[in-house]
Amino acid sequence: MIEGTVNSALEAVVTLGVVGTAERSRGVAAVIDTGYSGDVTLPSDVVNSLALAQVGSTRARLADGEEAELATYVASVDWSRNKRGVAVHAAESLPLIGMRLLEGHRLRVDVEHGGNVLIEPLAS
Repeated sequence: MIEGTVNSALEAVVTLGVVGTAERSRGVAAVIDTGYSGDVTLPSDVVNSLALAQVGSTRARLADGEEAELATYVASVDWSRNKRGVAVHAAESLPLIGMRLLEGHRLRVDVEHGGNVLIEPLAS
């Protein structure tokens, strides 16, 4: 189970532990974005601090409708007490958690300032 809160902009935010090369790790406050179909986006300063390995790039349509080429990296995240491999897209925005990382989980959000955010595995 992962817990977070709703911020003053009514964004659901959780702290995501991201692990990079040589077990470098960093806690990152990430916004849950149900319109993003990938795993995780991180700004380039976070990608660089974790020394993530680039594995390619991908074309993406951004929230403003523009298309961009985003570098793709590999990392691990601490997810429900497990380490999980993810694809990280470098984007100069707030860190985002996308639907691919949420797959197989229930997302519950009390949509009010300071509301609870809860991510838990679906019963199998």
